Amino acid sequence: MHKYAQHIGVVARELWGEENKSLSHGNELRFGTHGSKSVDLDKAVWSDHETEEGGGFIDLCKLAYPHVNGSMADFLDEQFGLDKDPQFQKTAKGSNKIQTFDYIGDHGVLVYQVIRTDFPDGSKTFRQQQPDGRGGWIKNLKGIDPIPYNLPEVLHHKKAPVIVVEGEKCVERLKQEGIIATTNSGGSGKWTDQHSQWLKDRSVIVIPDNDDVGRKHGAKVVNSLIGVAKEVKLLDLSEVVDAKGDIVDYLDSGKTKSQLIAMARKVPVINQALPDPGEIEEQQIATFEVMSLKQIRAMPPIKWLVKDLLTSSGFSVMYGQPGCGKTFLALDLALCVASGRDFHGMATTQGNVLYIVGEGIGGISKRVAVWTVHNEVSEDDVPIWILPTAVNFSKPDEVEMLLATIDELEKKHGKFSLVVVDTVARSMLGADENSATDMGKFVKSCDAVKEHCGCALLAIHHSGKDSSKGMRGSSALMGAVDTSLRIKKAGEQITLNMDKQKDAEPIEDQYYLMKIASTGTFSTETSVYLEKMSESMSSDARTTDLPQRQLKALDCMRDSANGNVIDVYVAKDSFFYWLQHEGGIPGDDDKAKGARRQVWKRALDALVERDIVLSFDTGRRLEFKSLTNKGVTGVTERDSDEDQ
Repeated sequence: MHKYAQHIGVVARELWGEENKSLSHGNELRFGTHGSKSVDLDKAVWSDHETEEGGGFIDLCKLAYPHVNGSMADFLDEQFGLDKDPQFQKTAKGSNKIQTFDYIGDHGVLVYQVIRTDFPDGSKTFRQQQPDGRGGWIKNLKGIDPIPYNLPEVLHHKKAPVIVVEGEKCVERLKQEGIIATTNSGGSGKWTDQHSQWLKDRSVIVIPDNDDVGRKHGAKVVNSLIGVAKEVKLLDLSEVVDAKGDIVDYLDSGKTKSQLIAMARKVPVINQALPDPGEIEEQQIATFEVMSLKQIRAMPPIKWLVKDLLTSSGFSVMYGQPGCGKTFLALDLALCVASGRDFHGMATTQGNVLYIVGEGIGGISKRVAVWTVHNEVSEDDVPIWILPTAVNFSKPDEVEMLLATIDELEKKHGKFSLVVVDTVARSMLGADENSATDMGKFVKSCDAVKEHCGCALLAIHHSGKDSSKGMRGSSALMGAVDTSLRIKKAGEQITLNMDKQKDAEPIEDQYYLMKIASTGTFSTETSVYLEKMSESMSSDARTTDLPQRQLKALDCMRDSANGNVIDVYVAKDSFFYWLQHEGGIPGDDDKAKGARRQVWKRALDALVERDIVLSFDTGRRLEFKSLTNKGVTGVTERDSDEDQ
């Protein structure tokens, strides 16, 4: 067993978040809503019961720390620091509570972290670390300007009073009550004038812990804020909590938000006149900005990235069943934006595109090649960049790496207009799609990317088993997006349905046809491109309602494509094999062979009658070319025995 194996619980929490306490028992930790991931603390092994994966401590470390390029042993020495910090040895067998607090800057980017460990004996430790820009961590804050905790929320609620407390735990407890709060890293006495500048012209209430250290800290914070904040109050908890108590103890004792506000009203402003008695409560509630009808009418028109489909700064999602053509459609859209071409009749605003490929890069090259050939565009004129690996949007350090990557690209190539994330599942590794909290983190990271770049972001997602019920996972994603596009596939037809369009009227369903083409004039490589179809196409031209044998015959013809040409001999052989082994006509005798020939003939006759195959003669062999919205088009015929 590895010398750090006792820390497998710590690693699991870094990868999957806090364990599911209702399903965890003894020395077995369970993670996820349904406990699908487990860790045996005694044996130092883990299992993912959904994917049937598992392993030991090092295997889990490789998942938790994928960006470690050097020695994993050296990394673990630095990560756990047993020789340097004996106190951290107490993290054995998952008996400790570990919390990670992210200090996010005003642009939504992770600046540094504080990791708090509470031990069974009542002691606690705090570690601080900053991203190194390569997926790892620097175990100090050298070179980092301190910022207040919970800064984005403080800045967002510009008119609300801000409560300054001791410790991130107190901030999180106040957030549960809907109260805007902040603190500093490093503990008591570490508040600086740099922290105070973020609270300029704000109403601030300082609530220190009920001990001597807390009172000294509170005085330091107040003195730093005087002349910077609009007004400063100091609220003493000594009469309402026990010694060494804090705001968490006050609220957990049964006290309410209203009672806290009432106490704050009575506290005088330091070095300033007292505010209106009801001002604190009123400010706490009045956090929304309203607009008049005149202001609404004066708003600028919607800026479209793709006319009527995607706004230039919107957050959108495209979803559907596996194999429904989501990636085909998303890549086609991305290439249209990059080249400035209309997206099947919808005008685009040209701009650079970043496409994050999380589910396999293999087919992208051929798809792009076919698209450029079909649209007669040089690849040099299509400014799209492919990131051939998933970015975990649940991990702030990876999001920061993504932003740094985009910054470097923008220095060389200019501003980006669109970022495509393919797929949501691959961008939430280690998180629970069904958890509103985990999905909220993904949404927050998407917003950070979108706002940092000033661009649109399109996420590709899967639907559930029943596609009619919408996207897979938490509904928090649907609630967050501006535009939702559902993709369905019937035969070679792809349908785009707009579920949601926040800023305009939803468009009618759009239909596209998947067509085969070669990647070049002399190339035998083929891929698929899309063509817009008429919305008035009759439903009986679709192939989803075909009887099983007719549908199989059509599929065999499609599968036999070599370049643009479909070999009927190959299709027929494939169809006969299916009939013999799966399709209900077994045997090698003449009677069985004759029956299979008759079924083939009847299937093709039926396809012709339904106008799915345009031409067929029972006494002749045909070569077929180009897939259409109705299936296969016959263009050339040669003499041949039908039953060959």
